[in-house]
Amino acid sequence: GDRTQFVNLVEVGQYAFNGCSKWEGIVLPSTLRTIEAYAFNGISTIEQDVSFLYQATSIGDYAFQNCNLSGDLRFTNISTLGTGAFIGNEIESVEITTSSASSNGLKLSSTFQNCTSLTSAKISGHVDTMDLTFSGCTALANLDVTNMKVRYMYRGVFYNCYSLTGSLTINFEKSPTANASMVGNSDTGTNPVANGNFVNCSNLEEIKLLGDIVEISQGGNFHSCANLKRVYLSPNITNIGMGAYLQKGFNFYNCKKLELVDLGEGSKLTQLGTYNFYGCTALPEIQLPASVTTIKDYCFCKRRC
Repeated sequence: GDRTQFVNLVEVGQYAFNGCSKWEGIVLPSTLRTIEAYAFNGISTIEQDVSFLYQATSIGDYAFQNCNLSGDLRFTNISTLGTGAFIGNEIESVEITTSSASSNGLKLSSTFQNCTSLTSAKISGHVDTMDLTFSGCTALANLDVTNMKVRYMYRGVFYNCYSLTGSLTINFEKSPTANASMVGNSDTGTNPVANGNFVNCSNLEEIKLLGDIVEISQGGNFHSCANLKRVYLSPNITNIGMGAYLQKGFNFYNCKKLELVDLGEGSKLTQLGTYNFYGCTALPEIQLPASVTTIKDYCFCKRRC
């Protein structure tokens, strides 16, 4: 039950303090570089704010899940951030600059999921995968990804981030082996908008998806973005809402204030899935390119048909 202070600690192995809930206090040094999976999972008695991690280069899966960490988190040379590393903490701001060692791209999977005190985030550098990264971060209002290039946005990245406002630009880049894409819905059952990337981002007004992105597959990505007015898409996109195993679009379903969809000069679009623009009552038209060969059911229906 004694307070424990570490001075020169550089590495902490997996499960090192997992389950040590009766420790009265742990003080960790800024010398830490590597924290492996579940190292401090569920330990709520770390007695300083999260700034001690600024020199860390590798953090494993769920390493600090539900640790009640608060303050401003800065990574200047991070190469590995494990799944769920900071789920459920009280961190207020995040700034991530990926290291040269992560040239293949950082993976950000459930990294800050349900961090409901998080108000600001900035990411710079190469990101391979984003998956539920900021899902449930309901206070996230300031997001700067100007200098980020992402390859793959899977599902729920900004799900329920309804404090995001104004305009958001996301730049995509392809990997050496695969095209860049946004997926969204991962539910093969009855819920067509499960885990859409921007579902309920109800205060976003403008979105730009630029660069090498070639598809917005599956569906539900911008469902219920009630104030979304303008969408600018990369001309490289060939497919909106036509996933490999699910062809339910719903990507802009019920975006009632949507006024403009710009597919980009020289658009290569060929396929539009079901319900993509269903209920977009303010949308006067979309200039579709001659390359379009498939438009699925209810794609542009403005009312129950």
